[in-house]
Amino acid sequence: MEEYIETCKTIFETYTSISYDSTNNAHVVCVSEMAKCHKNRENNEGLTSFSGSGISESYESSYPKYIIMMLEKFRKKVRLL
Repeated sequence: MEEYIETCKTIFETYTSISYDSTNNAHVVCVSEMAKCHKNRENNEGLTSFSGSGISESYESSYPKYIIMMLEKFRKKVRLL
């Protein structure tokens, strides 16, 4: 599971433009939920479809809506700062 968490930390940081903080419970929950999706769909090539400008359609469809909403919430906070 650790390799999925490391991958998801990188995706989280790239997509939201904020550093992952292991003391922030919201960050930990978001990344662990993302990792669960990766583990459950490890043979799904769509999970590797990520761009710096955002989550591509195939990538977005691989995550449940609640994870996309969590990522968007973090991303919006960064834009407002």
